[in-house]
Amino acid sequence: MAALERAGLRGLFARGEVAFRRVDEVTPRSVTIASARLPRALVTGALSDGQWLRFERKGESVTVQVDLRATLDGEARFNELLSRLSGGWLPVH
Repeated sequence: MAALERAGLRGLFARGEVAFRRVDEVTPRSVTIASARLPRALVTGALSDGQWLRFERKGESVTVQVDLRATLDGEARFNELLSRLSGGWLPVH
């Protein structure tokens, strides 16, 4: 938990035991989230820009995993915004 705060994610758990953040950038060595650069090893498996991560505090440790539901919801909201801005374009479902 202290390592996340040192990396720039202060106040991550201000509202409880679980927090969500969007991935801004993924490189082979790091993940950038809300202007904080974290080690890529923090999240195992495939990871790409724009996905949402779920941080869960468990005592002094924190688990981090890709939140598929939040990622899909974010993509749906983005598609809806594009639809409204383009005057009726509908995304393929």
